[in-house]
Amino acid sequence: MFVCVCSIAVKLLGVAYMNSYLAWNLVPPDTRSVYRPLALSLANGTGYQLGGDPRAATRVAPGFPVYLAAVYRASGDDAPVWLLGVLNAFMRAGITCLVYLLALRAFGAAPALFAGLVHAIDPWEAFWSAFVLKESLAVLLSIAAIALVARTLSSRSFVPGIFAGLAIAAASLMRYATLGLFAWTLLLLAWCAWRRLVDVRAAVRIAGAITLGVFVGLSPWLLRNRAVLGVPVVYTQAGYYLFVSNGPGTEKKIDTWGYSGLSTADVRKAEAIAGQHRGVVDRDSAFFREAIGHIVSHPLDAAALVVGRFVNMWRPTFEGASPANIVILGGWFCVFAVASIAGLVQAPQVVAVDGRDTVRVLYWAVLFYVLLHAAFWSEIRYRQYATPILAVFAGVALSMVRDRFTQPRAI
Repeated sequence: MFVCVCSIAVKLLGVAYMNSYLAWNLVPPDTRSVYRPLALSLANGTGYQLGGDPRAATRVAPGFPVYLAAVYRASGDDAPVWLLGVLNAFMRAGITCLVYLLALRAFGAAPALFAGLVHAIDPWEAFWSAFVLKESLAVLLSIAAIALVARTLSSRSFVPGIFAGLAIAAASLMRYATLGLFAWTLLLLAWCAWRRLVDVRAAVRIAGAITLGVFVGLSPWLLRNRAVLGVPVVYTQAGYYLFVSNGPGTEKKIDTWGYSGLSTADVRKAEAIAGQHRGVVDRDSAFFREAIGHIVSHPLDAAALVVGRFVNMWRPTFEGASPANIVILGGWFCVFAVASIAGLVQAPQVVAVDGRDTVRVLYWAVLFYVLLHAAFWSEIRYRQYATPILAVFAGVALSMVRDRFTQPRAI
């Protein structure tokens, strides 16, 4: 309870501070041009369409526009930015609670307390709370999905698996990239069965439950897209994004500045691919083929892009920061990074008796986001999805440091 209250207080202070000094800059361009128009269309009863086009709107995950539409219906179309920030603060406090519970299940009470406090007082979490972005809700749902996957693996039960699948579906409808967590979870189950960490029949049962939950959760969106696009798909455009991140031309500019720059992919090539394939599945498959072909034929350029994306993603400072912000945000980032890496290394030594399955899921989730960041162009706001999991490992490291200095010395 203390950790959650502390988290809410810190994040509300962040919202108040940001609204006092940066209120003009708290609604990013993508929210103004995409999410808000979609939400207003829903709130005003004209349906899920962008600029009058329901097909174009399909490219946008519907979760955040639906959430904004609900806020607009409750408080009016001009809901104040601070109100959305307050809602974000409570959602991020919910993430803190999940961090605590995951660490408690995996490592015990002391690491859980430190993990919860790390996430509760994180100034980056308070900073992001003020912005009208989908990340507050998207990260909450994705961490809830990971927690439910861990619960399912620990219990070997069918019903928790259904809820884990539903959570993955909900998180995916908030941010399409999270749909990759579904396939990644099935791969984890296959690996556990192969290593005989889980009985094969239990692994198949859990996989079936999660799959059922995912398809039930996605079914309204699949039916909607079948009516609009003619095919029941979640239009993630993963192939397109892989192409613009790794295809021809991307090697011309390797961004290591701290924010993602404009794609340097060959625009004419992308337009040609899109023009040659009418169906959404055929088009995205063509983008996949072209991107993978370019990666295979230019391995050194592809490796340089991966390194550049990681520098970009995890750079601790940003343009225009005041000295105080460089110390607070940049300094905290460095401490957090060191503690997280130390925790990732040391965590196997302090696993709780019944926490091994949860620890496997946590490491698997970290690897998922590492690969996601490596494959696609990235900017610092996308590291929010990995931060809560890393906070668990940072809590482990800090707990071990505390134990080192408090245990009695031998005489």
